[in-house]
Order: sequence, then structure tokens, then C-alpha cells
Amino acid sequence: EIRGETIDLTFSKDGSLRELKTEIKTGISSLDKEKNIVRVIAGAAMTLEAEKGVLHVTGDEGQKAMIESAQSKVAADTITILVKLDDFEAKGSVQMSFLPSRKGPEDRGFFSGEQPVFASAGSLRYSNQSKRFLLSEKVRTWQGQKVLSAEEVSVAEETGDLACKGGVESVFPHKTKKEDKEQQVKVSADRMRFDHEANRVIYEDNCTLRTGIAVLECGLITVDPGEAGGNITSMRASKGTSKPVTIVMGTKEATGALAEYDVEKDTIVVTGQPVLKEKDKGMVRGDKLTFHLADGTIRVENRDQKQPLAVKIS
Repeated sequence: EIRGETIDLTFSKDGSLRELKTEIKTGISSLDKEKNIVRVIAGAAMTLEAEKGVLHVTGDEGQKAMIESAQSKVAADTITILVKLDDFEAKGSVQMSFLPSRKGPEDRGFFSGEQPVFASAGSLRYSNQSKRFLLSEKVRTWQGQKVLSAEEVSVAEETGDLACKGGVESVFPHKTKKEDKEQQVKVSADRMRFDHEANRVIYEDNCTLRTGIAVLECGLITVDPGEAGGNITSMRASKGTSKPVTIVMGTKEATGALAEYDVEKDTIVVTGQPVLKEKDKGMVRGDKLTFHLADGTIRVENRDQKQPLAVKIS
């Protein structure tokens, strides 16, 4: 179904449609066999190049170009649709919302599958064959207080799987067992991806984790988003292929092979021959360092030590 204040049709000499133009409150509705609307395309004006199978949709100040289905909605300055492939490209102040389909109660993801995910970007491409959205140019995605931004973000339509690169930054809200006040964990890296089979969010290269007064740097960070998705329970930092694990809290700096951040307990445990240093005050070695972020205490433990050493940050 095609609508508009004006509809102009141009035919070839053999009677086939060559071009279709509509203007002012234009729209196209795609129907299934039962005549139910499955997708709507709208804008200020549309041009269909029938022989090429390309539909151009443009917006203006009063109405954005828009394409909407049951799972997603995209609005932009312009949208170009390859009719036969069912692919499309949106450009200019792109706004998107989508709800990943949930095939069962165990579906998981970086974002929860039960709530909409919103995004803004400079441009967007959709591939019907791979069922993926590719957002580019200062991409920002969010769901509630959880935010993810990057230069490029790829989103799987059906599973919600993500792959990001270029200045990746994410913000996770959380509450500890001892406090009702909501806190934030910020993680940045060069790249990030969600591994659906392992149910892990993986950050790679130049990783930084900030929480409270602690700053952690390393080469690789893995995040457990929880069984239902959308909630973090723990984070693990390791050297990866580049940076060793380094934690700075106050005037003290610790290094080690691994660091485990327990979100509920609000502690970071460093293992793998950890070393705790403080400028002009020497260093302490142990088998395990435990950073208590709430009170700033660092516990140093050794296998042959009966009583662990507690160090207060200055």
C-alpha cells in the first residue's frame, strides 16, 4: 500500500513501471498474506527507481525518514532501501530503537532482551542476509542507565549480540550488598564483543576499568552479564596480548597477572605474583591482594602467613 498527497507514476514504452514519486505525508506499508502490516516506511518524500529496485526516502523538519517493523524502528534524514535484497542504509542524525527477539528464558546478552535498546549514530546499514545492524560515526546505545558508545557498533537483530570498535566506552550501574546507593562501573577499550555461547562480554586492547576510587588498566577484561542478561555480576582482568594488570587506588599501585572484581562485595582480588607499591615507601609482595573499595583497605595475604596484612590507602 502506497500513500501520499501526490503520487506520480512514470512508465516505460513497454508498460513497465520506471519511476514512482510521492510527496507530503508519504508512506508505504508492507503486508503479509493475511493483509496484516509487517513494516511501514514513511517520510516527507519518496522516489522509487523501479528498474534498479532502489527506494529513496527523505525527511524534512516536520517528518524524518522512517522504517519500522515489529522489532525495530529507524529514523534519519535519508533512508535508501535495496528492495530486492531488503537491505537499507540510513544517514544523518540516525535514531534507532529495537527489541531483540527472545526464543527462550535462557537467552542472554549485553543488554536485557526484555526491554528496548536505543541508539543514535551518524549512519546505519542493515543487512537482511546476516540480520545485522551496523551503526557508525559517534555511536551511542543505551538501555536504562546502561550506556555503550563507540565509533562502530554491530548488532545482531535476533540475538542482541554486539561487536564494537574504536573508542569503546561502557557504563554499568550496580548496587553492592552493603549499600543501597547505585554506583557506576566504567569500562573502556579499543574493541568489545559479546560471546553468546560463553555468555561473556569481552573487552580487548588498552582496557581501563574505573569504579569508585580505583582505576584498573590491562589488556583484556571479561564481564559476566548474568543469566538473564543486562546485569553484571563479576569482571576479570588479565594481561591479554598487551598491558599487564595494574591497579591504582589513592597513592598505591599494584600489579599482577589476574584481577577479579566482585561487584556485589565491591572488592578486587589480584593474584599471579602481585606486588603493591607506594612511592617513596617501598613495596609489599604477596600471593593475593584484596582491594576493599568501600573503605580503601588493601589486604595482603601469603600462604605461610597466619594473619593477613591490612594496608590503608593514604
